[in-house]
Amino acid sequence: MSRIFFIQPDTSEYTGVMSMVSLIKRYGHKAIVSIALESKIILEELHQFSPDIVAFSCMTPSYLWALEQAKVIKKNYSLPIIFGGCHSTFNPEIISEPAIDMICCGEGEYPLLELMDTLDQKGDITKIKNLSLKYNSQVYRNEVRPLMEDLDILPFPDRSTYYERYGFLRTYPAKHFMSGRGCPFNCSFCYNHQLLKIYHNKGKYVRRKSPGYFISEIEEVKKRYGLKVAIFDDDIFALNLQWLSEFIPNFLKKVGVPFACSIRVDVITEEIIKLLKKGGCFQVSFGLETGNEELRHLVLKKRITNKQIIEAAKLLKNYKIPFLTNNMMGIPTETIEQAYETIKLNSRIGTDVPWCSILQPFPKTDIADFAIAKGLLNSDYDKSFYPSFFLKNPIKQENIYQLWNLQKFFIVAVKFPFLLPLIKRLIKFAPNKFFDFIFTVTYFTTYKRRHNVSWLTAFLFGLKTKRQISVTKQTTS
Repeated sequence: MSRIFFIQPDTSEYTGVMSMVSLIKRYGHKAIVSIALESKIILEELHQFSPDIVAFSCMTPSYLWALEQAKVIKKNYSLPIIFGGCHSTFNPEIISEPAIDMICCGEGEYPLLELMDTLDQKGDITKIKNLSLKYNSQVYRNEVRPLMEDLDILPFPDRSTYYERYGFLRTYPAKHFMSGRGCPFNCSFCYNHQLLKIYHNKGKYVRRKSPGYFISEIEEVKKRYGLKVAIFDDDIFALNLQWLSEFIPNFLKKVGVPFACSIRVDVITEEIIKLLKKGGCFQVSFGLETGNEELRHLVLKKRITNKQIIEAAKLLKNYKIPFLTNNMMGIPTETIEQAYETIKLNSRIGTDVPWCSILQPFPKTDIADFAIAKGLLNSDYDKSFYPSFFLKNPIKQENIYQLWNLQKFFIVAVKFPFLLPLIKRLIKFAPNKFFDFIFTVTYFTTYKRRHNVSWLTAFLFGLKTKRQISVTKQTTS
């Protein structure tokens, strides 16, 4: 049976990887995940595991790192390398990179299983749907297969791939789950509109596991690894009242742990909020993005109003459900005054956990096209694009440094609005380590609140995470 070696730089459990691993293991194949930043560690683990194929499942932020590691691997091993994940799906031209042999577009479970089965049988891999690959000096580009409409056909995500090697992930009390796939909305900063095009006429796009199946998955995690907090990572978890009405009572009865989830303010109702409260929801999150409606509607293409945000916040306050808002700075054409509107709206609604990132114009999103058309982004910016939600972005406008700085002070400004006059002065200075320190402290506080864990647990997990990605060498089997 074939052996596959997944590589990633960050200490997160990738839902897609766990789902692919569970399916290929069902059919006898073997897999391992390496969490490592350093090439030396990656090469040592490759030697120990001796895989048949190497895989990178990467988002745009990690793509250039993954490409560099693929180049190093190619210098030392003659192993086929496949790239999957969002970046490969929306940028299939990366197949031209010499270090990349294959890319997977879209859902990867059955394409990967078919690939590994075919490699076992020494068959023809050039016709596998969802894959583009180089073979005998030719590039073969295959269409995507229909979407899996029944997610219950998949085995539960295989967490042992992470937990058997990385004990600090296994023992962390908060664990992440996804109940479905697909989002019905088309914000300009998201890849969703591109995915809709790729899967046009390929089946139902927004899908969900049945409530019973999803609860069984969570129950198994609780039984095998322990579970104190569940984080539901769906783009919009509280979307379907009928689904929630079946899920919540059974979750409360069979699992009974606090959970956090996402909502959208234009589809939330009091009935849904009552269900969430009944089920033990300790926090919801929703995208506010910006306090300026013109920016939100015309640039971000998020069709929600300040009135809807205010009304949703009042409902959540009435039912005593704390909420986290997702916000961003550095939006193309954004003024400093518009950024202050975001702070003021968060203060007005009493945001419990104000979260703010720096907008990243991912290649081929509508927001990137908008910025290029406005002359605020170089057309070839993605050639050296190392996106960070916490440091800076490639948008070119006069106030961009102040917007980056304001992001560092965002949590402080929302929670202590009387400091805003001082912050307005501070952001005029060049970005510096003191501003980064302020953000680090507030980020740690926010992380603790988001995961509903103790200060000590959050601190120790942070230390282990840093140690893990920099120096730890794990044995393979």
